Formats: sequence, structure tokens, C-alpha cells
Amino acid sequence: MDEKGFLIGMLKKSRRIYSKAAFESGRVKGIAQDGNREWITVLATICADGTAIPPGIIYPSESGAIQDTWLEGYRPEEQEWLETVFDRSTKTKAGRAWRLLIVDGHGSHINMPFLEYCISNKIILANYPPHSTHRLQPLDVSLFSPLATYYSQNLDDFLSRSQGISNIAKRNFFELFWPAYQKAFTEKNILGSFKKSGISPYNPSEVL
Repeated sequence: MDEKGFLIGMLKKSRRIYSKAAFESGRVKGIAQDGNREWITVLATICADGTAIPPGIIYPSESGAIQDTWLEGYRPEEQEWLETVFDRSTKTKAGRAWRLLIVDGHGSHINMPFLEYCISNKIILANYPPHSTHRLQPLDVSLFSPLATYYSQNLDDFLSRSQGISNIAKRNFFELFWPAYQKAFTEKNILGSFKKSGISPYNPSEVL
């Protein structure tokens, strides 16, 4: 499991090719960017059998209800993801066996409520060493980059069709994100990401 943040109205850097005639005519314009700079966080989880469980999507809170400093390091939305998404989606597949959940070393994963729930529900929690996820985390190795590219392409198409008349809002995010997610998180790509990171099949030389 890992997180990926999306700026709702921000395109990934891209290049466009134009003919010399179009450029000299003055018809070439820069790629429009929407003014929305709200972050949406996606919690993505893949399995070594080539499947993915439903992603968790965290929209920014407008009420700002959870701001107490004593809650620092504990994020209820991730606890809810653990219980309602990961546990429910993998329990049937695992049967009575233990499940392995590999996460990065973010503080939101290393807190007592999260750990206690894992222990009580046969979930082994393992976290990557610091500064290693770019080589060891399958999502970082092979999946988040194409996901960002496909999302950016869908956003670019949306902005081109709307001609700047319709702004990007939170309600538009899922319709742009979901096709990109389905295109990036294929069985082939997921299996390839585990192989490239040396996890499954287990092969440390892939990383070394």
C-alpha cells in the first residue's frame, strides 16, 4: 500500500509537437492549466497475484474538524481504510492465513490503533527502510508514473473540450481518475512491478 497525491487541476509536464506553419500563424497556445490546486490523496494497494483492491480516495476536508495536535501521527481515514477496504477485500482470499501488508515508514502507519488492529486480524505489517521505496515499493517502481500520465491526459482532454469555461472541481476528479487507474493498474503491470522490485518472485538481484 502507498499513497499518491493529485493536484486536481494540475497537468503533468508534457510536450506537444506542432508544424512550423501552425507555429508561425500564431495559432499555437500553451497548455491551459486549471486554477484548482486542491490535493486529493489516493491510497492504492496491489497484490502479488496481479490483482488490486479498491483504492481509497481522501478528499480535502472543508470543515477542518480534525486539527487537534494530540492526533498528530494518527490519521482516522487510514484506519478506516485498513478496516473497511484492506481487511474486507483480502480476508476471503486469505482464508484463515495471515496477510502481509507492506507500507512505507510514514508515521500514520506506525501508531498503536493501526498496529493493534493488524495484530488482532491476522495482518502482518512490514514497512520499508527510509529512502528506499523508489526501488523497493512496486507502486513507486512501475505504477504511479503511468497513473499520473493517464490522469494528466484525461485532464488535458477535459480542459481542451471545456475551453476554460468549465473549471475543475472535486466532483470531476473521479471521472478523470478512474479510467486512468483502470488503464495503469492492469494485471500485467502489477505482476511486472512486483518482479521489478524483487518481491515476487523473490529476487534481490533485481534491486541490487
